[in-house]
Amino acid sequence: MESLFTRHVDDANRKDDLNRKAFESARAVRFYDFSTPRLFEGEATILESLRPALKEKRLLDIGIGGGRTTPFLLEISTDYTGIDYSARLVARARDKFKIDSIFQCDVRDMRRFADETFDFAFFSFNGLDYVSHEGRIKALAEIHRILKSGGIYMFSAHNRSYRYLREEPWGRGVAFGTLSFFKECVWQVLLIPRHYWMRRFEVNKRNYAVLNDSARRHSLLTYYITAPAQVAQLRSTGFTAIDVYDARGNPIEDDDSSPWIYYVARKGPA
Repeated sequence: MESLFTRHVDDANRKDDLNRKAFESARAVRFYDFSTPRLFEGEATILESLRPALKEKRLLDIGIGGGRTTPFLLEISTDYTGIDYSARLVARARDKFKIDSIFQCDVRDMRRFADETFDFAFFSFNGLDYVSHEGRIKALAEIHRILKSGGIYMFSAHNRSYRYLREEPWGRGVAFGTLSFFKECVWQVLLIPRHYWMRRFEVNKRNYAVLNDSARRHSLLTYYITAPAQVAQLRSTGFTAIDVYDARGNPIEDDDSSPWIYYVARKGPA
């Protein structure tokens, strides 16, 4: 039993190490530099509905990457703090926005922040999905801790019920028949060895899965969970009044058409 437990811990650490290496690479900085600062449709819709409640409140932006969401949250409140566990990305975001309230910090250990510090925490672009299952539970507990009573946590997570989950998106995001389309298809062929090597670390459990999808050229291990299972996970951490939205920001209970799903959860009174 002890050897099985040790192997489980080693596998979880291995997944974290692989993902952290990808996010701390120079390639990651280049990727985020080329990303246009914009909100996804679902993010824009949900944040607009929350704007009155968040106006000039204390906001925490988790996993900021290159700062894609930073300018939009600063429009809501100037009391803004951003964190990321990648030193390279933090340095790039600090240089880009010229603000001091961006720190290197791991969401699983936010001891630098006191209990009930923030009114709102935002973990965008499925960032929570790149830590292990055990790390995810620690992260949710930490986010719950640093939120004030009545505080709001908004995030997105990959949808295990997505109908095209295991279908490779050839030419993802580019027009069929174009040069870019064929380049993407060639990339997918060239990356087959990496994909099969990464699949050794995949996990399939009753309530979640960790899969090597095509994100970042098959360099990541991604957590997938159904909407009902994610709601249950949030409730077990102490969150209440949980709202669920599809990729366009429409309220749902479950969904198989969205690659990821948005969640807005509130911290109930102590």
